[in-house]
Amino acid sequence: MQDENRFSIDSYTRCFLKDDLMFSDDLLQAATDYILETAQGVSLWVSVVKAELQRLFEDIRYSKNEVMDALKGLPKELKGLYDKILKRLSEARNQDTAKIFFIVLAANRLFSVDELQHSLAVSTDVEEEDKFTPSVKFLTDQLIEGIEKRIIHCCGNLIEVKKNPRWR
Repeated sequence: MQDENRFSIDSYTRCFLKDDLMFSDDLLQAATDYILETAQGVSLWVSVVKAELQRLFEDIRYSKNEVMDALKGLPKELKGLYDKILKRLSEARNQDTAKIFFIVLAANRLFSVDELQHSLAVSTDVEEEDKFTPSVKFLTDQLIEGIEKRIIHCCGNLIEVKKNPRWR
């Protein structure tokens, strides 16, 4: 499988390392070589590694050694990567993480980003003494800005946000 997927994985890896993370040519080559060798033809592993690298390095500057250490510190098996993500999520104990997983896993269909955003805006902690007045304004005031980033932050890319012109 490694030989069959090598060209696709190489192209995909170079694209996200250069365009998304803006790696220099030297770092791009070193990281691509490592990912190609370690992926063993498993494109899903590369996709999860991409998400982890984006989480770690998208908003900060980094050295070549930091990136390569981070890559080498990632599990080489897909199950290990998922276990690492789930461990990090469980340690964070984010209430939205649980809500997102419950909503998505209980659904019988795909959710649009807007539907998930509105579902998260509905509080599950409404007590009798609280003055809850259902209204459009109340709901819109509770909507999470930048919902796509929140989903990724809360779910560690275990839930994929796809761009579809028919859905938002």
